[in-house]
Amino acid sequence: MNGLPENIHDISVGKSDDAEVVLFNSGNAAIEGLGVFLFAYVCQINAYEVYWDMTDRSLSKYTLASALGMMLCFLLYAMTSFFGYLDFGREVTSSVLLMYDPIKEKQMMVGFVGVLVKLCCSFALLSMACRNSLYGTIGWDADEIPYWKHIIVVVTLSVIMLLFGLFIPKITIVLGFAGSITGGSLGFILPALFVMYSGDWNLKKVGIFNYLCTYALLLSGVVAVIFGEGGTIYSTVIGD
Repeated sequence: MNGLPENIHDISVGKSDDAEVVLFNSGNAAIEGLGVFLFAYVCQINAYEVYWDMTDRSLSKYTLASALGMMLCFLLYAMTSFFGYLDFGREVTSSVLLMYDPIKEKQMMVGFVGVLVKLCCSFALLSMACRNSLYGTIGWDADEIPYWKHIIVVVTLSVIMLLFGLFIPKITIVLGFAGSITGGSLGFILPALFVMYSGDWNLKKVGIFNYLCTYALLLSGVVAVIFGEGGTIYSTVIGD
């Protein structure tokens, strides 16, 4: 433990310039992490794979599995962020993992190794998704293009990702921008628009509850994108 024994007794519910731990902040400090939270829950791209991998699949079972998965993620995220915040207090501005010394704190070495394994595995999966999206955009078939074109695209993407990793100072900047755009659009705006324009959608057909919830989802996405992007830009340009 670092400052946990002291910080746990120095908690403020509202904004405070003296307390080490502030539970509910205000101003830009309260929304600059919105994009990160949106990014953490963007999992719609795996929805079809999860559904089709279920042996006795049904909509109700999939809904239950999704709810349990989101609850588990929430608990893990909440415990990690809360106790990491308690351990370092107001010193936490970016990744709390970087504030630990894995040499002196052996248990944190497990976390560092886990992140390393995760990065190695996810890099290939995400780069393939990015590559295939680009192929589809320009009209290329991934199974038929010449090998030399494939090599050029893959190497170019890898170099761009490497440069981003080397020169973007904080991971929260990436998560803030990516989370605000992708999380707000994939999780809120696009699902609402798909429902609205899928046909035969009106107040009389779907009912007042469904109607209002769809608009609430759409407006929430717009607010999330605007404030998430704005908060990330402000914290990047102005600083903490």
